[in-house]
Amino acid sequence: KPAKQPLVHQTLADAYHLEELLGEDIGFRRVGSLRVAQASDRIVELDRMAKAAEQTGVRFAWLTPQAAGSRVPWLATDETSRYGYFQDDAFADPYRLAMAYAKAAQAGGVSLKPRTSVFGIEIEQGRAVAVTTSEGRIASGSVVNAAGAWANALVSPVDQPLAFTPVRSHYWLVPPTAGYPPD
Repeated sequence: KPAKQPLVHQTLADAYHLEELLGEDIGFRRVGSLRVAQASDRIVELDRMAKAAEQTGVRFAWLTPQAAGSRVPWLATDETSRYGYFQDDAFADPYRLAMAYAKAAQAGGVSLKPRTSVFGIEIEQGRAVAVTTSEGRIASGSVVNAAGAWANALVSPVDQPLAFTPVRSHYWLVPPTAGYPPD
């Protein structure tokens, strides 16, 4: 039985399709990410991520401490830590990406209402049918909850929890220089 297509593949395909559709750079950069695990529970977690990557075709490689150090020269490496490299990880400029989705949606006939506060979602027979906003009630055949970290707060009154939790992460983005490989 083939593994399910992971979200990362769909996200990459969608970002490139969006750039092609609009004919503009949306600030999407495929740069890879280095994951460092030092504590035993984090090493177990990274092992699980590596197995999931292998099963779903996500490009992943274990790095030696020396290889990790050559990618990130300021990183203090040691033999007890594990280093995993996800080659296809990417980042996007959030504003440019949101505006690109908005342009593509408008081109597809979607009506946008910027600067309109959403106070609630109306549910009938398990389906979202309308939103209550600062401009009044807006009925719709579908509702896209794009409230980001506040998405669960928006749907909790209608008992439709989402399967995610916002978490705090740390990323270092550096320009290409002689001290860092281009990928």
